[in-house]
Amino acid sequence: MNTPALFQPITLREVTFKNRLWIAPMCQYSAINGKVGQWHVMHLGALASGGAGLVLAEATAVAPEGRISVGCAGIWNDELAEAWRPVVELAHDLDSKIG
Repeated sequence: MNTPALFQPITLREVTFKNRLWIAPMCQYSAINGKVGQWHVMHLGALASGGAGLVLAEATAVAPEGRISVGCAGIWNDELAEAWRPVVELAHDLDSKIG
């Protein structure tokens, strides 16, 4: 019996995804002053633990003025960008790509 394409790996450019199950971004409005926290680790980590080949994080602003709401995530300084590290590391530990 052949494995359905949905569950087969796919390579796009130099990135290989373990499957074609991809999670669309969902705005959570849970960042504090643009900084992601444990909520994001738990939420995105749970999605990665479900076996998704790719988990797309919520909208992430490059300037405070670019946010949809005050609860949106940001990367407009090094502290905010660094706050994503635990989220990314957990997704990678679970063999998911994250964007």
